Parts: sequence; structure tokens; C-alpha cells
Amino acid sequence: MNDGHPRLAVVTGSDHSAAALIAERACVTFGLEVDVIDLESARLPDPAPSRALVPPAVRDLKPWLVAAQGFVVVAVRSWTLRKAVFWCAEAWRAKPVALVTDPALLIPSTIDRMFGNLLRQDFS
Repeated sequence: MNDGHPRLAVVTGSDHSAAALIAERACVTFGLEVDVIDLESARLPDPAPSRALVPPAVRDLKPWLVAAQGFVVVAVRSWTLRKAVFWCAEAWRAKPVALVTDPALLIPSTIDRMFGNLLRQDFS
């Protein structure tokens, strides 16, 4: 699926411009493969008592999260993120995650430090 470069998922909910900026920086500066995932558009259902019946929205999203070796979560409402973690918990397990809560602070040096910290993690 990739040519040896770590695969990063930039997960967003509402701030697509910040997600695009991070994705571009990750590709151009660090040579990462990046998928931008909009959790609001995924329209995941509320958590269910049983995970036996996997909804279509979860089946569509899960391969993208599983393929990621690390995540940058940008301006996602907590309930939306909780649904993604509930339905796809194993896709998140033991992978590095960076949380960007104030996209207004995304200046290039800050983004570079964030990726430097992520890349020092074990992406395998």
C-alpha cells in the first residue's frame, strides 16, 4: 500500500483548511503518505450495545483508519471522535496520535515540531 513511507491519517471534523495545511506539510516536507478523513462526512452511528452488526459507514471508514500508522486529529468534536474510536478501536490502538485543538496556531514551525515528535514514535 505504500512505498516505505509512513502513512498518516489527518482526521478532521470541521476545519478542512487546517487539515489540508497539515496534510500538505506532511507530504512535501516529510515525504509522508497522507489520507485526510472527514469524520463529520462519515456520519458514524451512535455507539451500539453490540458491535456484532457493523454499520455500512463503519465498514467504509475502518480500512482507512487501519492503514494509518499514525494520526493527527484536527478540530474534531469530542462526540464524533468518540464514535470513531468506539467503532474502530483496534485501528487506533498503539499508534501515535497528535491532537490539534486550535488550528489558528498552525504555523510551519509548530507543524514541523509536531511531525518531528510523531516521527520519533515507532510507526511499525
